[in-house]
Amino acid sequence: MLDILLFDISIGLWEKTYLRYLFSSVENTVTTVSLQESRRHRTIDSYYHNMKHTNHDRCLIFSTHPNPKHTINTQMIVMLLKFFEPKIVVHLSDEKGKYPNLFGVVDKVQLYLHQYNFEHYLKHNSLCILPLGFNNSICSVPPTIVKPMCARKFVWSFIGNCKRESRVRAIDAFKEHFKANVYPHYVRSGIAQHEMGEYLSETVFCLSPKGASNIACFRTTEAICFGAIPVIACPTTVFDTGYCFDKVNDIVTPPVIHAPTWEDACAICMDLLNRPEDLQRISDECRAWFLQYNSYVQKRIAHSIQSS
Repeated sequence: MLDILLFDISIGLWEKTYLRYLFSSVENTVTTVSLQESRRHRTIDSYYHNMKHTNHDRCLIFSTHPNPKHTINTQMIVMLLKFFEPKIVVHLSDEKGKYPNLFGVVDKVQLYLHQYNFEHYLKHNSLCILPLGFNNSICSVPPTIVKPMCARKFVWSFIGNCKRESRVRAIDAFKEHFKANVYPHYVRSGIAQHEMGEYLSETVFCLSPKGASNIACFRTTEAICFGAIPVIACPTTVFDTGYCFDKVNDIVTPPVIHAPTWEDACAICMDLLNRPEDLQRISDECRAWFLQYNSYVQKRIAHSIQSS
């Protein structure tokens, strides 16, 4: 049995469903720590009391997503890490790489799962880079069957707002190269999550520009879930760092479409439309990578629990 302490200090963990999927291979219970300080202490005290009377393995999950209402108390996180001695730690939403101090416990845990890769973060055998996964409402598990490329309605799509210049450049480039009206290729944010899944199921190329501050973006893995091919434009060094994962089947970066500029990305996509077999192959390879990597993470979770 794995006792999971979910320290919910962010606006709301985007990927709870994805975490449930990753930990589904092991029997577990989940305790959520409240944002309110008084209730938070009561929950931790109760968790500690139960911990003393069981020999269950423990997992601590926390997010360092910036929250205007609740300051991220890294000292409390460090205290919890030392106090509860979890075998597994899951560190979410460190998009800017601002919390290298939290990696100080890596030699004391069996597995430290963390999102986002940074050159200035230390390397250790217990560390494992975690894909961003998918939104809580878009799906519960990656679909087992997706629509083939040749049967999809939209050549390309982008779902979200255009507050960032990188997103505007991406949409403008694809609109110009494909000589198409923006709608329904560009869908503003605010649609229901299940609708987002439906759009991705009908999309061949999904534009995945930079997130809030990192080239890695949820759109990439969400697109892969539904068989759409993510398209990313950035310098190679940025891509190789931002999308660097543990090596699985000799693959380090996902086999998405990557180019230095959005214009170059458009040219690659237009060429692939004339080669339907290669187009389908890339979609299949992206999904295979994501499913195999998730399986790899699940095996590491199980192995960490079995280790003394």
